[in-house]
Amino acid sequence: HEYRQDDLPSIAASPDGTAWVAWLSFVGDRDDIAIRQYKDGKRGTLQWVPNTSGDSWLPQLGVDAANRVWIVWSQMAGGNWDLYARRFDPAKQEWSPLERLTSDPLPDINPRLASDGKGKLAVVWQGFRGKNSNIFLKTFDGERWSQEQRLTSRAANDWEPAAAFDAQGAVWVAY
Repeated sequence: HEYRQDDLPSIAASPDGTAWVAWLSFVGDRDDIAIRQYKDGKRGTLQWVPNTSGDSWLPQLGVDAANRVWIVWSQMAGGNWDLYARRFDPAKQEWSPLERLTSDPLPDINPRLASDGKGKLAVVWQGFRGKNSNIFLKTFDGERWSQEQRLTSRAANDWEPAAAFDAQGAVWVAY
């Protein structure tokens, strides 16, 4: 759209061969998160992820074993940045309820989502706890998200994490 600025794309492939892309779309006074599928050589209809309008940041995509598309992002709500997630089921054309993944009173930002290709997901992010930012991890086992794990605890800031699964299912994190 000529009045929107689109940025920060994320792409994921689903088990059925569909490619999904999500991105941040800014218009005037707010960010919205959009997704679109690409299947059988055709683009699907653009969809707006519910409850993402406002101050959102860095949407990430992953697909679980049930072919459901997960979007994880950081959003300012109540004066704080936290991570949120929503799942889209393309077979039912339904969105899951909004899930808040973090709740610390300090910012949680810069999420990165990784998939093992078999339905497990891992999200890593930069979370401020006290004076410095550290790296945190949550995993998704196909049914639910784990508790957060603090991966670093140094007297310096840790930034811009990335994650990947190895062939044995272990999550590797770089920052």
